[in-house]
Amino acid sequence: TCLDAPMQLIAESSNLITIGGLPLHPLVVHVVVVFLPVSVLGLMAIIVVPKWRTHYGWLTMGGLVIGMLATVLAAQAGEQLAAVTGVPSDHSFYGQGLALGSVLLTGTAIVWFLVQRNNRSRRRWGSGLEWLLSVASFVGSIIALVLVTMVGHSGATAVWQAKMAQAQAGQAGAAASQSASQG
Repeated sequence: TCLDAPMQLIAESSNLITIGGLPLHPLVVHVVVVFLPVSVLGLMAIIVVPKWRTHYGWLTMGGLVIGMLATVLAAQAGEQLAAVTGVPSDHSFYGQGLALGSVLLTGTAIVWFLVQRNNRSRRRWGSGLEWLLSVASFVGSIIALVLVTMVGHSGATAVWQAKMAQAQAGQAGAAASQSASQG
């Protein structure tokens, strides 16, 4: 039936969730690397430029939620993938840290956003709580950007380092045999 095709697209084989035969982890990671950094930069911008909060505040909060959910899903799918392929320990460590950090950052940012909106409606300029939440959100944003970079770099290294070494060795071998045949 026509309902069977979507169910075959998302399958679970040997405790590994796949979409179209590909592991879920590298697919969800693309959502993380787009939504989380862009939303974090948006959060930093609306903290620094109050007039942008009206236009971009809810969009930023929505992006943070999507980025957070994707980060948690990527971490869980990464654990499944690591159980099948082996665990790149640095990548796993940073990924778990990013998942926890994105939950904390998103929660803090949403509370900050709601507090500052409430303070604005009362016509007073902020409160100690608003200031503390804005600093925590800004610092958390910097940490999130660093962690996204560390997770991405360690994951790319785990996937590509051996392949690049093989390719370079193959090129060196091909150049040596070509040199030998010409000489």
